[in-house]
Amino acid sequence: MNVEQYRRSYITINNVREYQNFINNSSKLSVIFFHSTYCIWSNVVVSAFAELSSRYEEHANFALVVHESTSSASVTEEALVNAFPTFLFFKNGVEIERLVGADRTKMIRLLLKHIKMPRENEENISNSLIKVNKFIKRTQVECLNQNLNQHEEHIQSIFKNDDTCLESNDGAELIISIPFNQAIDLHSIKIVPNNIDQAPKEVKIFINRPIILSFDDAEAIKETQKLEFIQADYENNTIIPLKSVKFQKVTNIVLYIKNNIGDMDTTVIKELIFYGYPVYGLVGNIFYLR
Repeated sequence: MNVEQYRRSYITINNVREYQNFINNSSKLSVIFFHSTYCIWSNVVVSAFAELSSRYEEHANFALVVHESTSSASVTEEALVNAFPTFLFFKNGVEIERLVGADRTKMIRLLLKHIKMPRENEENISNSLIKVNKFIKRTQVECLNQNLNQHEEHIQSIFKNDDTCLESNDGAELIISIPFNQAIDLHSIKIVPNNIDQAPKEVKIFINRPIILSFDDAEAIKETQKLEFIQADYENNTIIPLKSVKFQKVTNIVLYIKNNIGDMDTTVIKELIFYGYPVYGLVGNIFYLR
């Protein structure tokens, strides 16, 4: 991503006077990103910060402090920042939130929380995230009760944007086990139907289970989250948010699809899309000043 294209939507703070003016001279939310060019994690999130500043510039003011020169170091000291990346959130000159580390999902959530975006715009969160399907170990995906009559690797169809589909075989139930090649912080899920009557309705989701569940296990075991889709979800192409605090560092996700919208004999899925971010080793995502 070319960060320069977003430069007009945020300012660069170079000294303490500019810092004080920025946080005190606006009634809007003020967001400051403390960045170090020597910090790999600062560089990971800088493009996300730039894009968000462009998207929400009507709702908040954005500024960047690059910890390089003596003058910018004085800003870092004034703000009591000793690690990178750090995000500070101000309203009316008062710090209301501080985030340390390259947690882009949390950065987006804090931003939307404090600018109080309407509920109908919550899908903007997912638009600011990425599709994490590319991190799926596709050769290790498993599916119980899939119809293999049309295609030998039917389960692979749900990760392609084409005319192929995954269909259940004997009844409407499906169990899909999906491993990732690295830990993922999952935010939301989208199911694209072939036709709405055969689209999933009740879906139980489990994470980080070492082996695929049986149908009896899926019924009996407490799920990480249960979703119930309605017709409007598919008509409106809805991205369904997950309880993100429960979906951190996900290495495997299992979907138990119990039935479908129209109580049809079989369930059909055209495409399955996950949104979130790879963790990138979040334990070590903070660059501390020495």
